[in-house]
Amino acid sequence: MSVLLFAGIPALAQQAGFTAPDTVCINEPVHLFNTSVDGTTFYWNFCAGNLYQPPTGVNFGDFGGTLQTPVFLDMAQEGGNYYAFVTNNNAPALVRLSFGNSLLNTPTAENLGDFGGQIPPQTEGLRIVQDAAGWHIVVVGGGVVSSPSVAVIDFGSSLTNTPTCTNWGNIGNLAYPTDLFTFQEGGNWYGMALNSDNNTVTRLSFGTSFGTAPTGVNLGNIGNLDFPTGTFIINVNGNWHMFITNTRGNTITRLDFGNSLLNTPVAVNMGNPGGLLNEPRDIYVFSDCGGTFALVANGNGDDLLRLDFAGNDITGNVTASSYGNIGGFRYPHSLSTVFRVQDNLYTFVANALNNTLTRVSFGSCTNSSIPSSTLYTAPVYAYSQPGTYTVTLLMDEGLPTQQSVCRNIVVMPLPTVDLGPDQITCNNTPVLLDAGTGNSHYTWSDLSTGHTLQVTHSATYSVTVSNGGGCTTTDEVEVVISPAINVAVDATPVDCAHPTGSIAVEASGGIPPFTYSLNNVDMGTQDHYTGLTADIYNIDIRDAVGCTITRTVDLTAGGNNSFSFTATPSWTGCAGGTDGAIRLTVTSGQPPVEFALGDLPYQNVTTFDHLTPGNYTIYGRAGSCADTVSVTVTAPVPIDMTVTPRNETCGRADGALIINATGGTPPYTFEINGVTATNADMINLAAGDYDAKVIDANGCEANTFTTLENLDIPPVSITNNDTTIVIGDRVQLHAINAPDYLWMPGAGLNCLNCPSPVAQPYQTTTYIVTTRTGQNCITADTVTIFVDLKNSMFIPTAFTPNKDGSNDLFRVKAQGVAAFRMVIYNRWGEFIFRSDDVAKGWDGLYKDQPQPAGGYVYVIDYIFFEDLGKVHRQKGTVMLVR
Repeated sequence: MSVLLFAGIPALAQQAGFTAPDTVCINEPVHLFNTSVDGTTFYWNFCAGNLYQPPTGVNFGDFGGTLQTPVFLDMAQEGGNYYAFVTNNNAPALVRLSFGNSLLNTPTAENLGDFGGQIPPQTEGLRIVQDAAGWHIVVVGGGVVSSPSVAVIDFGSSLTNTPTCTNWGNIGNLAYPTDLFTFQEGGNWYGMALNSDNNTVTRLSFGTSFGTAPTGVNLGNIGNLDFPTGTFIINVNGNWHMFITNTRGNTITRLDFGNSLLNTPVAVNMGNPGGLLNEPRDIYVFSDCGGTFALVANGNGDDLLRLDFAGNDITGNVTASSYGNIGGFRYPHSLSTVFRVQDNLYTFVANALNNTLTRVSFGSCTNSSIPSSTLYTAPVYAYSQPGTYTVTLLMDEGLPTQQSVCRNIVVMPLPTVDLGPDQITCNNTPVLLDAGTGNSHYTWSDLSTGHTLQVTHSATYSVTVSNGGGCTTTDEVEVVISPAINVAVDATPVDCAHPTGSIAVEASGGIPPFTYSLNNVDMGTQDHYTGLTADIYNIDIRDAVGCTITRTVDLTAGGNNSFSFTATPSWTGCAGGTDGAIRLTVTSGQPPVEFALGDLPYQNVTTFDHLTPGNYTIYGRAGSCADTVSVTVTAPVPIDMTVTPRNETCGRADGALIINATGGTPPYTFEINGVTATNADMINLAAGDYDAKVIDANGCEANTFTTLENLDIPPVSITNNDTTIVIGDRVQLHAINAPDYLWMPGAGLNCLNCPSPVAQPYQTTTYIVTTRTGQNCITADTVTIFVDLKNSMFIPTAFTPNKDGSNDLFRVKAQGVAAFRMVIYNRWGEFIFRSDDVAKGWDGLYKDQPQPAGGYVYVIDYIFFEDLGKVHRQKGTVMLVR
């Protein structure tokens, strides 16, 4: 396995190199030129893993229970084998992971223990170092409930040996030291340790070896440190920079040391980029193929962040984005060295709260037509999606002369152009083609260069557009322009000599063939129509591409050339009898005119009277012209009436009779007990007997008798008695017997129009409830809520969350409290609980895990109703007893 770490490469006679375009288009052939000197083997990857690719994760679990709150890890290679060492915090110990010949293998785990108590308690940061005496691991730890210290674990000549541990004690005012970073300068070894408890940095000086205890200098709080936990140091262009994560402050601090880490640094607090930091625990900064990035283990966010440094400037502006939870993160606490294996980037993440280790992989992409090659001359390939892609060339893999070089290629999206669907216009109307205004260059099929083109003849037109980056796209559209349609019509109208008419149509122009419709009836290609009645006809002519023209033809005859009449039936009486009549009206033709009713003789009349209901045929004639009309005489149906009564309530004379009448001959008039009413809704009636009558336009009648009762509806009532509450308490009111409710006053009520509102008055209040639409005899009721203005606050000193139903919660007892907030911290100063509800307490859990017995610090802020402008604060310690 070839592992590429982000370190410098010594100057060799051999030199890996290649040239590549900075920018290409989607699907554009990419040409790479190998400029390497004296290489023997070559491995190209055209879509190498980088931080622009979404990562994946593999969770290794807890390795048989060897991991117990793992917090930090470091890696080393000895010979052809790889090792990682992990510190356990709650059960202080050092765990050795043996990967064999590849960091991609599943390792074997061995818990090396606490070395007889010599390893610092609450073990935290560690660094693997090698000097003339062999391999060593420097470890720090110890916080609020234990003694801070620094220790060295000596392995001798091999990391596989059984090590010994020496605890050097507290050097340089250590106070819960978390992360540790070691380095060499001027032949001497140094270390930077972060002190979470007092927000400082300690610089340790080891000298030329790790055989004796170091000296220490505490650099104080620089850069607004706030519970610092993770650090990384990087040299850029000869200048040293130290990055620190502030867990409690949710910020990152950068210390700029200049050309030596022994200088006094200049501190810059970089804030919370994008607001994404959520208890950040560790950071790793590196440069990869022309870019500068950082990875951040976001503890309470259970995710991994990427920081991008603008302009590849280590001191430039920083933007942040989240990769999310990868591989079962649970309070990710630290990051290993970032390393590359072949085409992918990797890092290990220690998960403190689920006792696991996750390996994160930034894999190569799949958007190149050829993924890789071992040829000296790279094959021509293309990218299928826009984005930033990393091309890597690994020369002499596995040899002492192994080198790697990379280039980033930006793949631009193709410009967009849409001329729309094919177009058809009629009557020689020109078409304006529009390619849009979002592109920089346009070339049409007629070589014009504007973004629009007006065309006047049928053809297929195309345009090629460019977005300024060398990428082009072409679209085409077919345009059909139809000439004007010309129509000639020959019509024969209806008259007494021609009982039916005809129309002949001849079309020209347009684009044949033509189709026709006659009064919206599809006639296909038929253009001659016979047997037509006297009427006005609309003829639609459509050519082959859908262009249409309409012609109107009048086949109605006039004067002596036609005769027609209409017959109108009527009825003037009630149902039954011979009150029917038919009245005749001549619509065309000249007198004299005669009519016959059925088989009866023709008469010079225009009305037939005294008819019974039925179907009749009337024949008419005027000279040689004749017409026939059939008509039905219909008698009205008998009057049908219904009466809907509404009884009187509470003696208010609010009864009503609602009359609905059908049949007969409208309009209707109405009577009640012999008195004419103005409409069918008779209102404001008292209880009693009523005779309601309907009379139609012909004087036909119908009547019915109805009795109205007087109803007594129960009163609107509040079921609550007058009561007293403590200020801030609530009481639910309840009203009955009404279809709707309105409560007044509205102060202190959560609902004004429901039957059971919740009241929370801040002073003694009398509430009244009424009904808007209810017919209750008594429509309102009242209740008084008396308010006790007392206030108090009692805070317990201990609780026993053993679920026995007694004292299971840490909760205050209070009255008269208007606002409340309680915050609880554990012994490491970590925020573990918050409540804004005075009735809600802490159950002894943090992130669903029972917390150990001991003292926990609380801070309680509250405001009494009697003085809303004053905030009270109480701090103290509550004992959790198990």
